[in-house]
Amino acid sequence: MFYGSSTLGSRNMTDFEFLRSGAEVATAWGFDATKDNPYNDFDGGHKDWNVIFPGVDAPTPTIYWELCREGVDDCRYVATLQEQIRQARQRGESQAAQRAQAVLDPLLNPEARPIENPLSFARLRWRVAREILNLMGRRELALSFPAVLTNTAAPEQVGPNVITDPSFEAGLFGRI
Repeated sequence: MFYGSSTLGSRNMTDFEFLRSGAEVATAWGFDATKDNPYNDFDGGHKDWNVIFPGVDAPTPTIYWELCREGVDDCRYVATLQEQIRQARQRGESQAAQRAQAVLDPLLNPEARPIENPLSFARLRWRVAREILNLMGRRELALSFPAVLTNTAAPEQVGPNVITDPSFEAGLFGRI
């Protein structure tokens, strides 16, 4: 896995940016770089760097580890949607497959803008999940609107990656 220089970078490098890159594998250059006490950055010649920290009963993951895991989960959602599209085409459900493909194409386009707003990840994942549910015939679970987060830690600002139409009917970045 890749670990970015920021939380957003860590999520992007294992998420849609990874899928857009065309790479087949991602791997970490390191997992643990500590000197003596992993909780003390001042006991060695460099700052300690860990993907996980030792814990009492089990390892304790870092924020970067969790963001990379979220990115891998998004890749699994995309792989599931790709498989559902394939199966829908085999069943002759070309219109549903085309709709789902129209959702997927902008996410995988190597020329697409990088995701710059962390809140966009949940919205994009929901859009992919909704198409999976539709193709699986579970339309009762595929709400026509996304789950709306009302207790955000930071005020949401409209930017290049925020979809202003929360129904997603306009597609990614307003195109379908």
